Amino acid sequence: MFTCKHKLYILFGVPDYNYELGNRDVVKILDDIVKEYKEEHPEKERNWRTYEQRIAERLKTAFKELKPLVHEAASSIKFVSGETRGGKLPRAKARGVGV
Repeated sequence: MFTCKHKLYILFGVPDYNYELGNRDVVKILDDIVKEYKEEHPEKERNWRTYEQRIAERLKTAFKELKPLVHEAASSIKFVSGETRGGKLPRAKARGVGV
């Protein structure tokens, strides 16, 4: 009937395909597209050992890149001494000026 390309044109309203589609029609077309895609692209079997090694390497890299940012964020935390629960700080101290 229609190719995948034509079905997408129908769904997204390219001028050559001015069809009034109901929800059921849209769902049927999408189901057909998914079915056609699955037939053309069979699921590949995953090598779990290699997959886990790659994930571990990516995590190590991410942690190495995040470490300086975390250190900088933690070092920029300022503590206000004294009892501040319920009390109001002077305006300059509330902004961190002069601390």
